Amino acid sequence: MNAESAGRARKLGIVGFGLVLIGFLAYTSADETQSRFVYRAFGPSALFMDKYLPKERRAELETGLGEATRGALRAVGVDLEPGDEPRAFFATFRHYAVVSAGDRLVAKRLRDVPSSDFGLFNTVGKSMFSNELVADTLSSRDGRYVFITADGDWRRAALHGYLHAAAARNAPPRLRAKMGADADFDAETWYAFRFIDEAAAMLLTDLPALAAERGGTEAALAAYPTWARAYYASPDAPMYERESLVRAMTFNDASKTAALFRSAADFSAFVVERLGADATLALASRFIRGEYLDLEELFDGFGGFGGVMAAWKGSPEAPRLGGEEGARR
Repeated sequence: MNAESAGRARKLGIVGFGLVLIGFLAYTSADETQSRFVYRAFGPSALFMDKYLPKERRAELETGLGEATRGALRAVGVDLEPGDEPRAFFATFRHYAVVSAGDRLVAKRLRDVPSSDFGLFNTVGKSMFSNELVADTLSSRDGRYVFITADGDWRRAALHGYLHAAAARNAPPRLRAKMGADADFDAETWYAFRFIDEAAAMLLTDLPALAAERGGTEAALAAYPTWARAYYASPDAPMYERESLVRAMTFNDASKTAALFRSAADFSAFVVERLGADATLALASRFIRGEYLDLEELFDGFGGFGGVMAAWKGSPEAPRLGGEEGARR
């Protein structure tokens, strides 16, 4: 090799090394590389999947999230409006410690969200026991975000969180005005909404699996009162073990106790017994879709919210109303 060829080879080597170095730096500094998540678009939503989740589970989420949420509801006769989806889903492995406002990929993909939302991410990321006792999920109060730990029954978790998020997003203005963090906040209204929200979410979370087992939605709803009361009263129900774990690890009760979930399931069972399958499904669908003025109007067939609570007879975990209806309870 002559001197000219050697010089050309040296220059090519330097250029090649420079290109490799630039590529390496670009890759290592990219938001996607620095992030703890893999991002996928999910219709109008963002789907952030924890990199610690096995690739097979991430593939299941990417291809099956729609069927586990909107598809499962459609199968039992509940349809949401097209595009009525959370702003983002976060699917993590075992806990939410990876959720952080400082994650560059999350910040990049959620540029248009209020800064307070990023405060929520930090709060969720610091809690080891955020999930509900009946499903591996939690959702933001405004319904923008659904969080699931996807190492277990992620389909149930996704559906339950999706239902809570939809009910919150679609809550009518009259209710939202009393549940916001301002001077108009009414604790009684918030607790009443939370109870009905849980009752509807539990019913519609359990219904698809029960319908597959019993041969259809109508048969599942007919079986629901007996099934739900037995299942959620059984000491072997997973929520009781989870509740004991939370109490042992934190020395506090879960934000929603097992007694609350059992009461919510019993309330749904009562509504099914009183209204029948079709009317119950229509009522639950109206609630999730926000097609009501307030809880009084939603339960006008019972004489209002106070009327349905009085007819059900309630439990220590059920909302207690003030005034005349409260006195009757």
